[in-house]
Amino acid sequence: MINITVDFKDGDKFNQFIRYIENNLIYGEAQEAMVELGENTAENMRETIDNSRTQPDKGTHKLETAIDSKILNTTGGILIGVGEIAKLRAEAPYFEVLDVGGYVPPANRGFFPGNTAPQGGKSGELWTHTGNRKDFLMRPKKAIEGIDYIGKAIRNLDKELKKKIEEFGGKLINGMKQ
Repeated sequence: MINITVDFKDGDKFNQFIRYIENNLIYGEAQEAMVELGENTAENMRETIDNSRTQPDKGTHKLETAIDSKILNTTGGILIGVGEIAKLRAEAPYFEVLDVGGYVPPANRGFFPGNTAPQGGKSGELWTHTGNRKDFLMRPKKAIEGIDYIGKAIRNLDKELKKKIEEFGGKLINGMKQ
């Protein structure tokens, strides 16, 4: 965490400093940069999910399309949200399992390509859930492994945010020298 302490003995100078920050073009640039960081974070999450795919792609991409970035508040700064929990729960309720893992799905019926039984010891085969009693009963034994897409996105965001703070801090200080 970066803490900045500014001590002004003259309240008028402090008010002038606040007005300088608010009226400076850097303030608008910083808000635009935060919006961009939010969008980049959402894209980072979508890419991690897509690149971590182990099963053949069925083309639904429900989780990836449920992750978005939006402006939540612009009063006194800007507040960006990435991945609204209510939307994720409604559109992709497995979003937490994919992130942290640890869930063993219950046994269920379905089929493999060509309506055949699975190949012994082979993983990664495309299984289609049907629930039909005539189809193959699959009993998963291994827990789903999490891919940490939220943690990876947060670590990347932290790194990018530190760069932006340094960049805009330098611009602000250089502007005060003028």
